[in-house]
Amino acid sequence: MVDRITTGTTDADRARVADTICVCDAWPVVCEPFFQWVLQDSLDDARPPYEQLRTQLVADVEPYELMKLRLLNARHQGLCYFARLRGYRLVHDATADPLIAAFLRADMDEEGSPTLKPVPGIDLDAYKSELIARFSNPSVRDTVAGLCNESSDRISKWHVPVIVDQLAAGRSSCCTPSVREPLWSSCSRSRLPGQSST
Repeated sequence: MVDRITTGTTDADRARVADTICVCDAWPVVCEPFFQWVLQDSLDDARPPYEQLRTQLVADVEPYELMKLRLLNARHQGLCYFARLRGYRLVHDATADPLIAAFLRADMDEEGSPTLKPVPGIDLDAYKSELIARFSNPSVRDTVAGLCNESSDRISKWHVPVIVDQLAAGRSSCCTPSVREPLWSSCSRSRLPGQSST
């Protein structure tokens, strides 16, 4: 499992690389400082020393994968629709919106977290706070449009399994109304660029 937010390369990224390190790179990879690489340690003794590369070697990688998919990926997907409806273009700007930030945290706490297995060595509360900080990083310049791409495929992979697990456990699957309803109400009053008010 690899976790690091990267974005599409822009002309500004190419120019920054050329100006900073004097290299003309057509496809520099822009990414956040955070990095997590988790490997299931089912390799033989001749394996490379992965732990020297900031790699977590674990007995079972699945809890880490589910944590990433259900807290990071699914929340990115949930964020993008409200962000788009509220007129945001960049993810860090959307995350600075108190309604969206409250939605993200409540959605992680009430939807994603209850469906997770214990994740050895991870403090989930700290991880969720760090996710919001990562989404808020203005240097990444992640776009809302990029998160909205391929939504039908992403919803079925990241949201539907959470809903199924919540219902199977006898829990409702609906982010707390005190967060969801004000956000939805504000979005319903918003207009997308070029959208008629009638």
